[in-house]
Amino acid sequence: MSLTTDDWLSVVAPYLPRSLISAEGRERIRSLCRHLPGCLLCAIEIRLDGDPAGADLSLQFDSPYQAGQVPRWLTPPHVRDFLARWSTPDSDLAHLRAVWLEFDLERPFAEIPLPGLWANLAAETSCDGLLAAIVPGLYARPPSPALLATVERCCAELPADARLLYVARMLSRPSEALRMEFVDLGFDQILDYLERVARPGTGERVERQVGPFVAGAGRFHLSFDVEAEVQPRIGIEFAFPQQPAADRRWRATLEQMVAAGLCRSEKVVDLLQWPGYDNAASAGGRWPVQEEPVAGLCVRCLSHLKLVSLPDREPEAKAYLLFGPYARTLEEGLGVMMASTGG
Repeated sequence: MSLTTDDWLSVVAPYLPRSLISAEGRERIRSLCRHLPGCLLCAIEIRLDGDPAGADLSLQFDSPYQAGQVPRWLTPPHVRDFLARWSTPDSDLAHLRAVWLEFDLERPFAEIPLPGLWANLAAETSCDGLLAAIVPGLYARPPSPALLATVERCCAELPADARLLYVARMLSRPSEALRMEFVDLGFDQILDYLERVARPGTGERVERQVGPFVAGAGRFHLSFDVEAEVQPRIGIEFAFPQQPAADRRWRATLEQMVAAGLCRSEKVVDLLQWPGYDNAASAGGRWPVQEEPVAGLCVRCLSHLKLVSLPDREPEAKAYLLFGPYARTLEEGLGVMMASTGG
Protein backbone atom coordinates (compact mmCIF):
# COMPACT_ATOMS: atom_id res chain seq x y z
CA MET A 1 0.00 0.00 0.00
CA SER A 2 1.37 3.42 -0.96
CA LEU A 3 2.12 6.04 1.63
CA THR A 4 -0.36 8.89 1.99
CA THR A 5 -0.07 12.35 3.49
CA ASP A 6 -2.15 11.02 6.38
CA ASP A 7 0.74 8.73 7.32
CA TRP A 8 2.93 11.79 7.99
CA LEU A 9 0.07 13.65 9.67
CA SER A 10 -0.10 10.74 12.15
CA VAL A 11 3.60 11.20 12.89
CA VAL A 12 3.24 14.93 13.69
CA ALA A 13 -0.15 14.68 15.43
CA PRO A 14 1.27 14.84 19.01
CA TYR A 15 2.77 18.24 18.18
CA LEU A 16 -0.64 19.64 17.14
CA PRO A 17 -2.39 20.12 20.49
CA ARG A 18 -5.92 21.42 20.81
CA SER A 19 -4.67 24.93 21.53
CA LEU A 20 -3.68 25.07 17.84
CA ILE A 21 -6.39 23.00 16.15
CA SER A 22 -9.53 21.32 17.41
CA ALA A 23 -10.10 17.57 17.19
CA GLU A 24 -12.81 18.22 14.62
CA GLY A 25 -10.49 20.40 12.58
CA ARG A 26 -7.76 17.76 12.62
CA GLU A 27 -10.25 15.15 11.40
CA ARG A 28 -11.24 17.43 8.50
CA ILE A 29 -7.57 17.58 7.50
CA ARG A 30 -7.32 13.80 7.78
CA SER A 31 -10.33 13.35 5.51
CA LEU A 32 -8.34 15.07 2.78
CA CYS A 33 -4.87 13.67 3.56
CA ARG A 34 -6.07 10.08 3.17
CA HIS A 35 -6.48 10.75 -0.57
CA LEU A 36 -3.11 12.42 -1.21
CA PRO A 37 0.33 10.94 -1.94
CA GLY A 38 2.80 10.66 0.90
CA CYS A 39 5.68 12.52 -0.78
CA LEU A 40 4.38 16.07 -0.32
CA LEU A 41 5.49 19.03 1.72
CA CYS A 42 2.47 20.26 3.70
CA ALA A 43 1.67 23.59 5.36
CA ILE A 44 -0.99 24.06 8.04
CA GLU A 45 -2.28 27.60 8.52
CA ILE A 46 -3.05 28.37 12.17
CA ARG A 47 -5.07 31.43 13.18
CA LEU A 48 -3.57 32.93 16.31
CA ASP A 49 -6.29 35.22 17.64
CA GLY A 50 -9.29 32.95 18.18
CA ASP A 51 -10.41 29.66 19.61
CA PRO A 52 -8.91 26.65 17.83
CA ALA A 53 -11.13 25.30 15.10
CA GLY A 54 -10.13 24.05 11.71
CA ALA A 55 -7.11 25.06 9.68
CA ASP A 56 -6.27 25.48 6.03
CA LEU A 57 -3.99 22.87 4.48
CA SER A 58 -1.65 23.53 1.56
CA LEU A 59 0.35 20.92 -0.36
CA GLN A 60 3.36 21.48 -2.58
CA PHE A 61 3.77 19.52 -5.82
CA ASP A 62 7.36 19.69 -7.02
CA SER A 63 6.66 17.83 -10.25
CA PRO A 64 3.80 17.08 -12.62
CA TYR A 65 4.19 13.42 -11.64
CA GLN A 66 3.25 14.25 -8.05
CA ALA A 67 0.31 16.36 -9.21
CA GLY A 68 -0.87 13.50 -11.40
CA GLN A 69 -1.47 11.42 -8.26
CA VAL A 70 -4.21 13.76 -7.03
CA PRO A 71 -7.66 12.12 -7.40
CA ARG A 72 -9.61 13.66 -10.24
CA TRP A 73 -12.62 14.37 -8.03
CA LEU A 74 -10.57 16.78 -5.90
CA THR A 75 -9.97 19.24 -8.74
CA PRO A 76 -12.26 20.86 -11.33
CA PRO A 77 -11.58 20.32 -15.06
CA HIS A 78 -9.65 23.53 -15.69
CA VAL A 79 -7.28 22.72 -12.80
CA ARG A 80 -6.67 19.27 -14.28
CA ASP A 81 -6.00 20.96 -17.63
CA PHE A 82 -3.54 23.34 -15.94
CA LEU A 83 -1.67 20.44 -14.32
CA ALA A 84 -1.65 18.51 -17.62
CA ARG A 85 -0.11 21.50 -19.42
CA TRP A 86 2.51 21.72 -16.69
CA SER A 87 3.54 18.15 -17.51
CA THR A 88 3.98 18.86 -21.23
CA PRO A 89 7.71 19.59 -21.88
CA ASP A 90 7.22 22.28 -24.54
CA SER A 91 4.18 24.00 -22.99
CA ASP A 92 4.10 27.57 -21.74
CA LEU A 93 3.72 26.23 -18.16
CA ALA A 94 6.61 23.77 -18.21
CA HIS A 95 8.97 26.22 -16.47
CA LEU A 96 6.83 26.57 -13.31
CA ARG A 97 8.93 25.67 -10.29
CA ALA A 98 6.08 24.07 -8.34
CA VAL A 99 2.33 24.11 -7.85
CA TRP A 100 0.51 24.32 -4.52
CA LEU A 101 -3.07 23.31 -3.78
CA GLU A 102 -4.66 25.06 -0.78
CA PHE A 103 -7.80 23.68 0.87
CA ASP A 104 -10.01 25.80 3.15
CA LEU A 105 -10.85 23.35 5.93
CA GLU A 106 -11.69 25.73 8.78
CA ARG A 107 -15.41 24.91 8.81
CA PRO A 108 -17.42 21.70 8.55
CA PHE A 109 -18.25 20.64 5.00
CA ALA A 110 -20.36 18.04 3.24
CA GLU A 111 -17.84 17.75 0.41
CA ILE A 112 -14.17 18.73 0.44
CA PRO A 113 -14.09 22.30 -0.93
CA LEU A 114 -12.44 23.28 -4.17
CA PRO A 115 -8.75 24.04 -3.67
CA GLY A 116 -6.88 27.24 -4.26
CA LEU A 117 -4.39 26.83 -7.11
CA TRP A 118 -0.98 28.48 -6.62
CA ALA A 119 1.58 28.70 -9.42
CA ASN A 120 5.18 29.08 -8.22
CA LEU A 121 6.89 31.20 -10.86
CA ALA A 122 10.44 30.89 -12.11
CA ALA A 123 12.56 33.99 -11.56
CA GLU A 124 12.76 34.63 -15.30
CA THR A 125 8.98 34.68 -15.85
CA SER A 126 8.09 37.76 -17.90
CA CYS A 127 4.95 39.82 -17.50
CA ASP A 128 4.02 38.94 -21.11
CA GLY A 129 4.29 35.23 -20.36
CA LEU A 130 2.35 35.66 -17.15
CA LEU A 131 -0.54 37.42 -18.88
CA ALA A 132 -0.56 35.20 -21.96
CA ALA A 133 -0.52 31.76 -20.36
CA ILE A 134 -0.22 31.44 -16.61
CA VAL A 135 -2.93 33.79 -15.36
CA PRO A 136 -5.56 32.69 -17.94
CA GLY A 137 -4.77 29.06 -17.11
CA LEU A 138 -5.95 29.61 -13.54
CA TYR A 139 -9.48 30.43 -14.70
CA ALA A 140 -12.30 28.33 -16.08
CA ARG A 141 -13.35 31.38 -18.15
CA PRO A 142 -11.12 34.20 -19.41
CA PRO A 143 -10.41 36.78 -16.70
CA SER A 144 -11.62 40.31 -17.30
CA PRO A 145 -9.46 42.83 -19.19
CA ALA A 146 -9.61 45.09 -16.13
CA LEU A 147 -8.03 42.39 -13.96
CA LEU A 148 -5.29 41.72 -16.51
CA ALA A 149 -4.58 45.45 -16.71
CA THR A 150 -4.18 45.61 -12.93
CA VAL A 151 -1.77 42.65 -13.00
CA GLU A 152 0.27 44.39 -15.69
CA ARG A 153 0.39 47.63 -13.70
CA CYS A 154 1.50 45.82 -10.53
CA CYS A 155 4.30 44.11 -12.45
CA ALA A 156 5.40 47.38 -14.08
CA GLU A 157 5.61 49.21 -10.73
CA LEU A 158 7.60 46.48 -8.98
CA PRO A 159 11.10 47.56 -7.83
CA ALA A 160 13.93 46.22 -9.97
CA ASP A 161 15.28 43.74 -7.40
CA ALA A 162 11.86 42.37 -6.38
CA ARG A 163 9.87 39.70 -8.17
CA LEU A 164 6.51 38.00 -8.35
CA LEU A 165 6.76 34.57 -6.71
CA TYR A 166 3.18 33.25 -6.89
CA VAL A 167 -0.09 33.88 -8.63
CA ALA A 168 -3.11 32.05 -7.29
CA ARG A 169 -6.85 31.53 -7.58
CA MET A 170 -9.02 30.74 -4.56
CA LEU A 171 -11.50 28.54 -6.39
CA SER A 172 -13.89 28.11 -3.46
CA ARG A 173 -14.51 31.87 -3.33
CA PRO A 174 -17.04 33.60 -5.58
CA SER A 175 -14.98 36.53 -6.91
CA GLU A 176 -12.64 36.40 -9.89
CA ALA A 177 -9.83 37.92 -7.81
CA LEU A 178 -6.24 36.84 -8.47
CA ARG A 179 -3.83 36.56 -5.55
CA MET A 180 -0.36 37.98 -6.24
CA GLU A 181 2.58 37.34 -3.90
CA PHE A 182 5.90 39.18 -4.13
CA VAL A 183 9.34 38.60 -2.60
CA ASP A 184 12.73 40.32 -2.32
CA LEU A 185 11.22 43.50 -0.91
CA GLY A 186 12.26 45.17 2.32
CA PHE A 187 9.49 46.44 4.56
CA ASP A 188 10.05 50.07 3.54
CA GLN A 189 9.93 49.01 -0.11
CA ILE A 190 6.63 47.26 0.53
CA LEU A 191 5.15 50.46 1.95
CA ASP A 192 6.33 52.56 -1.00
CA TYR A 193 5.09 49.99 -3.50
CA LEU A 194 1.64 49.86 -1.92
CA GLU A 195 1.35 53.63 -2.14
CA ARG A 196 1.95 53.36 -5.90
CA VAL A 197 -0.36 50.45 -6.76
CA ALA A 198 -3.07 50.31 -4.06
CA ARG A 199 -5.65 52.74 -2.75
CA PRO A 200 -4.29 55.96 -1.19
CA GLY A 201 -3.22 55.50 2.41
CA THR A 202 -2.73 51.72 2.14
CA GLY A 203 1.00 51.93 2.85
CA GLU A 204 0.37 54.13 5.89
CA ARG A 205 -2.21 51.66 7.21
CA VAL A 206 0.14 48.70 6.80
CA GLU A 207 2.98 50.59 8.47
CA ARG A 208 0.73 51.42 11.44
CA GLN A 209 -0.78 47.94 11.82
CA VAL A 210 2.14 45.69 10.88
CA GLY A 211 5.29 47.77 11.35
CA PRO A 212 5.53 47.37 15.15
CA PHE A 213 5.77 43.58 14.84
CA VAL A 214 8.39 43.13 12.11
CA ALA A 215 11.48 44.86 13.48
CA GLY A 216 14.48 42.66 12.74
CA ALA A 217 12.48 40.24 10.61
CA GLY A 218 13.36 39.16 7.08
CA ARG A 219 12.14 37.05 4.18
CA PHE A 220 9.21 39.39 3.64
CA HIS A 221 6.40 38.31 1.34
CA LEU A 222 3.72 40.78 0.23
CA SER A 223 0.38 39.48 -1.01
CA PHE A 224 -2.87 41.01 -2.14
CA ASP A 225 -5.83 40.26 -4.39
CA VAL A 226 -6.43 42.12 -7.64
CA GLU A 227 -9.56 42.64 -9.70
CA ALA A 228 -10.15 45.98 -11.42
CA GLU A 229 -7.91 47.39 -8.67
CA VAL A 230 -5.75 46.17 -5.82
CA GLN A 231 -8.08 45.03 -3.04
CA PRO A 232 -7.75 46.39 0.53
CA ARG A 233 -6.71 43.11 2.15
CA ILE A 234 -2.89 43.17 2.44
CA GLY A 235 -0.87 40.21 3.71
CA ILE A 236 2.66 40.58 5.09
CA GLU A 237 4.58 37.36 5.77
CA PHE A 238 7.89 37.38 7.60
CA ALA A 239 10.30 35.01 9.33
CA PHE A 240 13.68 34.78 11.02
CA PRO A 241 16.79 33.00 9.71
CA GLN A 242 16.73 30.06 12.15
CA GLN A 243 14.12 28.06 14.00
CA PRO A 244 12.89 29.24 17.44
CA ALA A 245 15.37 27.16 19.46
CA ALA A 246 18.20 29.18 17.89
CA ASP A 247 16.47 32.54 17.38
CA ARG A 248 14.58 34.14 20.28
CA ARG A 249 12.92 36.71 18.03
CA TRP A 250 10.15 34.23 17.21
CA ARG A 251 9.12 34.15 20.88
CA ALA A 252 9.53 37.90 21.33
CA THR A 253 7.35 38.63 18.31
CA LEU A 254 4.63 36.17 19.35
CA GLU A 255 4.58 37.60 22.88
CA GLN A 256 4.29 41.07 21.38
CA MET A 257 1.26 39.82 19.43
CA VAL A 258 -0.23 38.42 22.65
CA ALA A 259 0.17 41.81 24.36
CA ALA A 260 -1.59 43.46 21.41
CA GLY A 261 -4.48 41.00 21.54
CA LEU A 262 -3.57 39.36 18.21
CA CYS A 263 -2.54 35.96 19.59
CA ARG A 264 -3.83 33.75 22.39
CA SER A 265 -1.11 33.19 25.00
CA GLU A 266 -1.56 29.40 25.13
CA LYS A 267 -0.65 29.10 21.47
CA VAL A 268 2.83 30.57 21.85
CA VAL A 269 4.41 27.63 23.70
CA ASP A 270 2.90 25.08 21.34
CA LEU A 271 4.02 26.95 18.23
CA LEU A 272 7.57 27.21 19.55
CA GLN A 273 7.63 23.49 20.35
CA TRP A 274 6.51 22.50 16.86
CA PRO A 275 9.92 22.45 15.08
CA GLY A 276 11.84 19.19 15.12
CA TYR A 277 11.94 15.83 13.41
CA ASP A 278 11.10 12.18 13.98
CA ASN A 279 12.32 8.85 12.65
CA ALA A 280 11.08 5.31 13.09
CA ALA A 281 12.68 5.03 16.52
CA SER A 282 11.37 8.29 17.99
CA ALA A 283 7.86 8.05 16.48
CA GLY A 284 7.31 4.45 17.53
CA GLY A 285 3.89 3.14 16.53
CA ARG A 286 3.00 6.35 14.69
CA TRP A 287 5.71 5.71 12.08
CA PRO A 288 4.48 4.41 8.70
CA VAL A 289 5.18 0.77 7.94
CA GLN A 290 4.91 -0.98 4.62
CA GLU A 291 6.73 -4.33 4.55
CA GLU A 292 9.02 -2.75 7.13
CA PRO A 293 9.33 0.72 8.71
CA VAL A 294 9.83 3.45 6.13
CA ALA A 295 13.36 4.88 6.16
CA GLY A 296 14.10 8.56 6.63
CA LEU A 297 12.84 11.50 8.67
CA CYS A 298 9.65 13.46 9.05
CA VAL A 299 10.55 17.12 9.54
CA ARG A 300 8.54 19.87 11.26
CA CYS A 301 9.37 23.54 10.66
CA LEU A 302 7.86 26.86 11.72
CA SER A 303 7.84 28.49 8.31
CA HIS A 304 6.66 32.05 8.90
CA LEU A 305 4.19 34.38 10.57
CA LYS A 306 1.64 36.46 8.70
CA LEU A 307 -0.25 39.64 9.50
CA VAL A 308 -3.26 40.54 7.38
CA SER A 309 -4.06 44.25 7.29
CA LEU A 310 -7.64 45.37 6.66
CA PRO A 311 -9.22 48.83 6.93
CA ASP A 312 -11.01 49.77 10.15
CA ARG A 313 -10.15 46.65 12.13
CA GLU A 314 -7.26 45.03 13.93
CA PRO A 315 -4.90 42.90 11.81
CA GLU A 316 -5.29 39.13 11.71
CA ALA A 317 -2.32 37.02 12.84
CA LYS A 318 -1.45 33.58 11.48
CA ALA A 319 1.37 31.04 11.71
CA TYR A 320 2.38 28.42 9.13
CA LEU A 321 3.57 24.99 10.20
CA LEU A 322 5.39 22.84 7.65
CA PHE A 323 5.79 19.08 7.80
CA GLY A 324 6.64 16.23 5.50
CA PRO A 325 9.21 13.54 4.68
CA TYR A 326 12.73 14.92 4.67
CA ALA A 327 14.13 15.65 1.22
CA ARG A 328 16.93 17.78 -0.15
CA THR A 329 14.37 20.14 -1.71
CA LEU A 330 12.91 20.75 1.75
CA GLU A 331 16.32 21.65 3.16
CA GLU A 332 17.30 23.90 0.26
CA GLY A 333 13.97 25.54 -0.50
CA LEU A 334 12.85 26.28 3.05
CA GLY A 335 16.07 26.61 4.98
CA VAL A 336 15.26 23.85 7.45
CA MET A 337 18.32 23.65 9.68
CA MET A 338 18.45 20.30 11.37
CA ALA A 339 20.93 21.50 14.00
CA SER A 340 18.59 24.26 15.17
CA THR A 341 15.29 22.37 15.26
CA GLY A 342 16.08 19.84 17.95
CA GLY A 343 14.61 16.37 17.97
